[in-house]
Amino acid sequence: MSLSVTIRNTTEADFETIKRYFLDNSSEYNSVRSDDILLERVSDRKFVVIEQNGVGIVGVSGTFDHGEDGKYREAGATRITLNGFRFQRVLHFARSLHEFILDYSYTGYFSTVVDSNEGSINNLEAVGFERWSHPDTRRLLPRRPLYQSLDAL
Repeated sequence: MSLSVTIRNTTEADFETIKRYFLDNSSEYNSVRSDDILLERVSDRKFVVIEQNGVGIVGVSGTFDHGEDGKYREAGATRITLNGFRFQRVLHFARSLHEFILDYSYTGYFSTVVDSNEGSINNLEAVGFERWSHPDTRRLLPRRPLYQSLDAL
């Protein structure tokens, strides 16, 4: 079997396609984001997509700013519909490299994951995220927070 995919950052033109992808492939593990926030992040190239030639999007992941002036950046909205190729890890690596190399304007880089989503927790840890020992639990519970340091890449 031959598989051909493209991994790229998004542009504003991708908004409707990504919105439809999330609607068609909803998951209990993905937080719902408003259209305004999704449009802003997609337009600002803060999302990475994996497209399978002849099929369309088979994976997506983005980042979201939190705190004063985007002091903290959340890695999230990761959804894969073509399993078995470790695409979630590929997206985490691609997005992390983008954030650390091209847009290192924040204090902390983190992700929050529902405790029962062990697959995503394992994938995040595999690309350098660690369990966050002292998160701001008022904002993050009931998800398990993980963070990534520059040394992990």
